[in-house]
Amino acid sequence: FSAYSGMGEDFRKGSDDAKVKIVEFADFQCPACGNAARAMRQLKAEYGDKILVVFKNFPLESTCNSNVQTKAHLYACNSAILARCAGGIGKFWDMHDKLFDSQTSINETSIVAWAKELGLSDQQIKECKESKDIVAKLQDDSKQATEAGLQGTPTIFINGKKYNGFYARLNQSFRWCKAIRRLSCRTLAGAAREDCRAGRRRPS
Repeated sequence: FSAYSGMGEDFRKGSDDAKVKIVEFADFQCPACGNAARAMRQLKAEYGDKILVVFKNFPLESTCNSNVQTKAHLYACNSAILARCAGGIGKFWDMHDKLFDSQTSINETSIVAWAKELGLSDQQIKECKESKDIVAKLQDDSKQATEAGLQGTPTIFINGKKYNGFYARLNQSFRWCKAIRRLSCRTLAGAAREDCRAGRRRPS
Protein backbone atom coordinates (compact mmCIF):
# COMPACT_ATOMS: atom_id res chain seq x y z
CA PHE A 1 0.00 0.00 0.00
CA SER A 2 1.29 3.44 -0.86
CA ALA A 3 0.44 6.66 0.94
CA TYR A 4 -1.84 7.56 -1.96
CA SER A 5 -3.29 4.24 -3.09
CA GLY A 6 -6.93 3.99 -3.99
CA MET A 7 -9.53 6.70 -4.55
CA GLY A 8 -8.42 10.04 -3.17
CA GLU A 9 -5.61 10.91 -0.83
CA ASP A 10 -5.11 8.87 2.33
CA PHE A 11 -4.53 10.91 5.46
CA ARG A 12 -1.03 10.28 6.74
CA LYS A 13 1.61 11.39 9.21
CA GLY A 14 5.32 11.36 8.54
CA SER A 15 7.60 11.58 5.55
CA ASP A 16 6.77 9.87 2.27
CA ASP A 17 10.45 8.86 2.21
CA ALA A 18 10.32 7.14 5.62
CA LYS A 19 11.91 3.71 5.69
CA VAL A 20 9.22 2.40 8.04
CA LYS A 21 5.75 2.62 6.51
CA ILE A 22 2.66 1.68 8.51
CA VAL A 23 -0.79 1.29 6.96
CA GLU A 24 -3.63 0.91 9.45
CA PHE A 25 -7.20 -0.23 8.73
CA ALA A 26 -9.50 0.75 11.58
CA ASP A 27 -13.07 1.42 12.74
CA PHE A 28 -13.65 4.47 14.94
CA GLN A 29 -16.02 2.56 17.24
CA CYS A 30 -13.74 -0.46 17.65
CA PRO A 31 -12.28 -0.49 21.21
CA ALA A 32 -9.15 -2.35 20.07
CA CYS A 33 -8.65 0.32 17.40
CA GLY A 34 -8.76 2.94 20.15
CA ASN A 35 -5.97 1.10 21.96
CA ALA A 36 -4.01 0.86 18.72
CA ALA A 37 -4.48 4.58 18.02
CA ARG A 38 -3.01 5.50 21.39
CA ALA A 39 -0.09 3.12 20.87
CA MET A 40 0.47 4.59 17.40
CA ARG A 41 0.46 8.09 18.89
CA GLN A 42 3.21 7.03 21.28
CA LEU A 43 5.28 5.60 18.44
CA LYS A 44 4.88 8.80 16.43
CA ALA A 45 6.04 10.82 19.43
CA GLU A 46 9.06 8.54 19.68
CA TYR A 47 10.06 8.42 16.00
CA GLY A 48 8.39 11.49 14.50
CA ASP A 49 8.64 11.82 10.73
CA LYS A 50 11.00 8.85 10.55
CA ILE A 51 7.95 6.61 10.28
CA LEU A 52 5.02 7.11 7.93
CA VAL A 53 1.53 6.28 9.22
CA VAL A 54 -1.27 5.92 6.68
CA PHE A 55 -4.86 5.65 7.93
CA LYS A 56 -7.54 3.69 6.08
CA ASN A 57 -11.12 3.00 7.08
CA PHE A 58 -12.84 -0.34 7.59
CA PRO A 59 -16.14 0.56 9.31
CA LEU A 60 -18.00 -2.41 10.74
CA GLU A 61 -21.24 -1.04 9.37
CA SER A 62 -22.81 -2.16 6.11
CA THR A 63 -24.19 1.31 5.34
CA CYS A 64 -20.83 2.35 3.84
CA ASN A 65 -18.98 -0.97 3.77
CA SER A 66 -20.51 -3.59 1.49
CA ASN A 67 -17.85 -6.07 2.59
CA VAL A 68 -19.57 -6.62 5.94
CA GLN A 69 -23.12 -7.75 6.60
CA THR A 70 -23.57 -6.07 9.95
CA LYS A 71 -24.37 -2.81 11.65
CA ALA A 72 -22.41 -3.71 14.76
CA HIS A 73 -21.19 -0.14 15.10
CA LEU A 74 -24.09 2.17 14.30
CA TYR A 75 -22.03 5.35 14.03
CA ALA A 76 -18.89 3.95 12.39
CA CYS A 77 -19.78 5.21 8.91
CA ASN A 78 -20.76 8.71 9.96
CA SER A 79 -17.65 8.91 12.16
CA ALA A 80 -15.48 8.00 9.19
CA ILE A 81 -17.35 10.42 6.92
CA LEU A 82 -16.97 13.35 9.31
CA ALA A 83 -13.32 12.52 9.97
CA ARG A 84 -12.64 12.79 6.23
CA CYS A 85 -14.80 15.91 6.17
CA ALA A 86 -12.63 17.44 8.91
CA GLY A 87 -9.64 16.51 6.79
CA GLY A 88 -10.94 18.93 4.20
CA ILE A 89 -10.12 21.79 6.56
CA GLY A 90 -6.87 20.23 7.77
CA LYS A 91 -8.36 18.69 10.91
CA PHE A 92 -8.45 14.97 10.12
CA TRP A 93 -6.06 13.92 12.88
CA ASP A 94 -7.83 16.14 15.41
CA MET A 95 -11.12 14.40 14.62
CA HIS A 96 -9.37 11.02 14.52
CA ASP A 97 -7.99 11.53 18.03
CA LYS A 98 -11.27 12.91 19.38
CA LEU A 99 -13.25 9.94 18.10
CA PHE A 100 -10.85 7.35 19.47
CA ASP A 101 -10.40 9.14 22.80
CA SER A 102 -14.17 9.55 23.27
CA GLN A 103 -15.47 6.24 21.92
CA THR A 104 -17.89 5.64 24.78
CA SER A 105 -19.59 8.96 23.99
CA ILE A 106 -19.99 8.45 20.25
CA ASN A 107 -23.49 9.02 18.93
CA GLU A 108 -24.97 11.05 16.09
CA THR A 109 -25.21 14.22 18.19
CA SER A 110 -21.71 14.03 19.63
CA ILE A 111 -19.85 13.44 16.37
CA VAL A 112 -21.59 16.40 14.76
CA ALA A 113 -20.78 18.55 17.80
CA TRP A 114 -17.11 17.56 17.66
CA ALA A 115 -16.99 18.33 13.93
CA LYS A 116 -18.40 21.79 14.63
CA GLU A 117 -15.87 22.37 17.41
CA LEU A 118 -13.13 21.77 14.84
CA GLY A 119 -14.60 24.41 12.53
CA LEU A 120 -17.01 22.62 10.20
CA SER A 121 -20.26 24.42 9.46
CA ASP A 122 -23.71 22.85 9.34
CA GLN A 123 -23.66 23.17 5.56
CA GLN A 124 -20.26 21.52 5.25
CA ILE A 125 -21.40 18.64 7.46
CA LYS A 126 -24.56 18.21 5.40
CA GLU A 127 -22.60 18.18 2.16
CA CYS A 128 -20.12 15.64 3.51
CA LYS A 129 -22.87 13.32 4.70
CA GLU A 130 -24.40 13.46 1.24
CA SER A 131 -21.07 13.14 -0.58
CA LYS A 132 -20.87 10.14 -2.90
CA ASP A 133 -17.13 10.73 -3.23
CA ILE A 134 -16.48 10.23 0.48
CA VAL A 135 -18.57 7.05 0.58
CA ALA A 136 -16.75 5.81 -2.53
CA LYS A 137 -13.43 6.37 -0.76
CA LEU A 138 -14.61 4.42 2.32
CA GLN A 139 -15.78 1.60 0.09
CA ASP A 140 -12.48 1.61 -1.78
CA ASP A 141 -10.55 1.36 1.51
CA SER A 142 -12.77 -1.53 2.58
CA LYS A 143 -12.29 -3.30 -0.75
CA GLN A 144 -8.50 -2.98 -0.40
CA ALA A 145 -8.73 -4.40 3.12
CA THR A 146 -10.80 -7.38 2.00
CA GLU A 147 -8.45 -8.10 -0.89
CA ALA A 148 -5.52 -7.97 1.56
CA GLY A 149 -7.18 -10.62 3.74
CA LEU A 150 -8.30 -8.42 6.62
CA GLN A 151 -9.93 -10.53 9.35
CA GLY A 152 -10.56 -7.93 12.01
CA THR A 153 -9.83 -4.41 13.13
CA PRO A 154 -7.36 -2.99 13.65
CA THR A 155 -5.22 -4.61 10.98
CA ILE A 156 -1.82 -3.04 10.52
CA PHE A 157 0.73 -3.49 7.74
CA ILE A 158 4.34 -2.66 8.61
CA ASN A 159 6.38 -2.40 5.41
CA GLY A 160 3.88 -4.79 3.86
CA LYS A 161 3.77 -7.37 6.67
CA LYS A 162 0.30 -7.90 8.12
CA TYR A 163 -0.52 -7.84 11.83
CA ASN A 164 -4.13 -8.87 12.49
CA GLY A 165 -6.57 -7.16 14.82
CA PHE A 166 -6.61 -10.38 16.85
CA TYR A 167 -3.52 -9.24 18.71
CA ALA A 168 -5.00 -5.93 19.77
CA ARG A 169 -8.24 -7.57 20.90
CA LEU A 170 -6.17 -9.64 23.29
CA ASN A 171 -4.44 -6.46 24.50
CA GLN A 172 -1.33 -7.70 22.72
CA SER A 173 -0.84 -4.75 20.41
CA PHE A 174 2.64 -4.63 21.94
CA ARG A 175 3.56 -7.29 19.35
CA TRP A 176 3.33 -4.91 16.42
CA CYS A 177 4.65 -2.03 18.55
CA LYS A 178 7.68 -4.19 19.27
CA ALA A 179 7.96 -5.06 15.57
CA ILE A 180 7.93 -1.39 14.64
CA ARG A 181 10.56 -0.57 17.22
CA ARG A 182 12.83 -3.39 16.03
CA LEU A 183 12.45 -2.39 12.40
CA SER A 184 12.94 1.29 13.23
CA CYS A 185 15.95 0.40 15.32
CA ARG A 186 17.63 -1.40 12.43
CA THR A 187 16.69 0.97 9.62
CA LEU A 188 16.87 4.31 11.39
CA ALA A 189 19.77 3.82 13.78
CA GLY A 190 21.75 1.15 11.95
CA ALA A 191 21.82 -1.05 15.01
CA ALA A 192 22.72 -4.71 14.92
CA ARG A 193 19.84 -7.18 15.15
CA GLU A 194 20.94 -8.35 18.61
CA ASP A 195 21.05 -4.76 19.88
CA CYS A 196 17.46 -4.27 18.74
CA ARG A 197 16.34 -7.47 20.42
CA ALA A 198 17.83 -6.20 23.64
CA GLY A 199 15.87 -2.98 23.19
CA ARG A 200 19.00 -0.88 22.72
CA ARG A 201 19.79 1.56 19.96
CA ARG A 202 23.26 2.66 19.06
CA PRO A 203 23.96 6.23 20.05
CA SER A 204 23.92 8.64 17.13
